[in-house]
Amino acid sequence: MDRAAQVTLPLLAVFTDRLRSRLNQQSLASAAETQWPALGGLLHATAHCAPRLEEWSDSEPLAALLPREVPHAESAEPGASAGGAFGAVLLAWSELELEIEQLAHETVTATFGAAARKYIADRRAFRFVTAEATTSLDITPTFCNPLSTLRADLSGVLAALPARSCRRVALAVAASLDELLWGGLLRSAPCSEAGGVQLAHDMRALVGLFAPFASRPHTLLRRVHEACVLLRLPRAARAALLAEVTAAAGAGAGAELQGELEELQIFRLGPAEVKEVLSNLQDD
Repeated sequence: MDRAAQVTLPLLAVFTDRLRSRLNQQSLASAAETQWPALGGLLHATAHCAPRLEEWSDSEPLAALLPREVPHAESAEPGASAGGAFGAVLLAWSELELEIEQLAHETVTATFGAAARKYIADRRAFRFVTAEATTSLDITPTFCNPLSTLRADLSGVLAALPARSCRRVALAVAASLDELLWGGLLRSAPCSEAGGVQLAHDMRALVGLFAPFASRPHTLLRRVHEACVLLRLPRAARAALLAEVTAAAGAGAGAELQGELEELQIFRLGPAEVKEVLSNLQDD
């Protein structure tokens, strides 16, 4: 038992320090230099080892190695809630996992934000899109690079990270992009009718990149999706809905208006936000 305490725990401490060192190296790298296989390797290492340590912690004679008052991780992930002989190690690994996933989330979000800066800054260009320009509905040229960058990063995440980490990172990225695109573009971009269709086409291409992570990817970027629904409404339906949400301003959505919004699959945006989107649309 003493030998196990003198050998096993120090070896695990060295292993944990090496994981931390490799994570620090990745943290210091620029977003463009991030190595998804390296981050994935760290997560796969803890995902593989943690369940075994958790099992061994409760077995004799290891259960008696350390006092019962050992740290307990708050995470619900496998390997993160064990006490016993390896409780402190499992807690350290759980914290490492969270840091790695946060780094992945920040890297993908920052890379997309930098690539999409010009696209978002040029949002007034949608005011001048004509019906002829939307017949083929190609992606807006300035949005091609952001989409390509995001596709590459999400593919890297999907290929390298364990499944549970993959989904958590994708959910966090989607939430950040939903906030970025709603706040910086969709609620303020003046659009011609054709420009609204083009903007919706761009956004739907982005939403589609999250299909590997959810059977209904639009639920991950709810405000982006719902803005697309509004941008594609026929002119008459759009005018009628704008009149209703304008009349409801300050009073909130009544049951009838709420029912109409739900029929359109508008659940996240309220009447004031719907009004913002529709007010930016100008008939050609």
